[in-house]
Amino acid sequence: MDLTVSIRHEDATKLAADIRMTSRVFGFGALSRHKRAFVYTLHLAGTFCWFKIFNEHFYELKASDGPSMYPTIHFQGDWLLISKHYKNGRDIGLGDIIVYKKPHDFHSEVAKRVVGLPGDYVLKNPPLNGETVVEHDAQMIQVRWID
Repeated sequence: MDLTVSIRHEDATKLAADIRMTSRVFGFGALSRHKRAFVYTLHLAGTFCWFKIFNEHFYELKASDGPSMYPTIHFQGDWLLISKHYKNGRDIGLGDIIVYKKPHDFHSEVAKRVVGLPGDYVLKNPPLNGETVVEHDAQMIQVRWID
């Protein structure tokens, strides 16, 4: 079956004008190639800025690296969704897992579980796997904020 459609020149011109008008109203069809690239670049830059602000002030997604929180967080392969709501120690409770920069290496971050709040006393270097505590080795320290 052969289908042939014939369009008069006036109808084709009107159709082309309608297509051009639609592209001007709904898209970037009327812009030159360079202007279109500039607009797309602005959209990309805006998306990047939004992502950066969201990452700095609301939530951050990081991969785990290291065995210090095993088995809660595996050595590698687990992803941590870090809430920035608790920045500067606000509303942290016992048992929470916190992420902070190492005091001696500000390029590295570690994750630890909160075992005491300011004013609490905790045992420094607690025994592992049911070992008994020798009294002269036991040292209680008071938890305090470090500014």
